[in-house]
Amino acid sequence: RGFFASTLVRQQLPACFCYTKPGLPKGSQILRKGFDFLLQLDFVAPNLTATLEGEIDHHSSQYLRNRIDEAVEATHPKRLTMDFSQVSFMDSSGIGLVMGRFKLMKQLGGSVEVTGASGSIKRVMTLAGLDKLAPIH
Repeated sequence: RGFFASTLVRQQLPACFCYTKPGLPKGSQILRKGFDFLLQLDFVAPNLTATLEGEIDHHSSQYLRNRIDEAVEATHPKRLTMDFSQVSFMDSSGIGLVMGRFKLMKQLGGSVEVTGASGSIKRVMTLAGLDKLAPIH
């Protein structure tokens, strides 16, 4: 079963530029809105990986939250990995993004882990107490 059909994503997000890069594994979808961030979702049962790129602020966080939640609800993964290795900036909206996904995954009996956070982003996450909710690597 595929993760998202491109036509379904385009119908739900008419203002969004959605595409799949050549060479991505089956079940991968890249979603872009604007030019300051990018989201790649990869579902390999039973895990979902959300690779974030660019800036996470109040402008992008609602979009990211909605797309990740849609993916979680469609796939019911055991683990959601949020890859921050390509995130260049994050304000408190990024903390809320992780906390909300933790709550959703907990309700579904799953877990969240954060990978690739840069030193400054990792410090912000730790100061906010996210390391008590999810492993931060």
